[in-house]
Amino acid sequence: PYKIKHTAVDIADSLFEAIHDGMQGVMESGTGRRAKVPGIVVCGKTGTVENSYKGVKQKDHAFFSAFAPRHNPRIAIAVICENAGFGASSAAPIASLMIEKYLKDSIEGKERKERAEQIKKMNLMPPRLVAAMRTHDSLMHKRDSAYLIAKGYIKMAKDTTGIAEEDDSDALDNFKKKEKENKNNEQPADSLPNPSPAILPGVMRPASDTSKTRTHR
Repeated sequence: PYKIKHTAVDIADSLFEAIHDGMQGVMESGTGRRAKVPGIVVCGKTGTVENSYKGVKQKDHAFFSAFAPRHNPRIAIAVICENAGFGASSAAPIASLMIEKYLKDSIEGKERKERAEQIKKMNLMPPRLVAAMRTHDSLMHKRDSAYLIAKGYIKMAKDTTGIAEEDDSDALDNFKKKEKENKNNEQPADSLPNPSPAILPGVMRPASDTSKTRTHR
């Protein structure tokens, strides 16, 4: 149970109407006008979030929030696109298409369909993250290579693949490929032909037939 009584703030409806007027104006003649949804009155707000990494200024994040329709809203949405710059450039168009898809169950018009395809192909990955991912992958690859070289597997991979002049990275890749193929071709233990009979507890193993035993003089 709550120990502190919470009382809702009493805000006049007229204040909400003023805010809604401003948000609708953003979509009709402001920064969000390019994200209007045909036939639907949308109230929205674009935004730009400052971004820094270890004290170094990075590309800003794009922000957009909205609800629709204005009267009797059926959807409220907020979109944040990291390292995308202004909210109107990416976050607002994404939200616009999602609102239309939710309320109309489809995207109408050639221009909006083309816009949806453009957004699907957008690459918002900043160069700093791309470089960090490549460095991480390279370090992991070198660590695997160092281990296999130390164990002598790199030479084994070169010998089994029949390629004499390839670097350690190629040999490592070929070795991993070979190992995977061998694993896929392994026969399960329970599928071997002529399995040996099980000996149950308390059951004597039958004596061997000595009548056929050859004797040597």
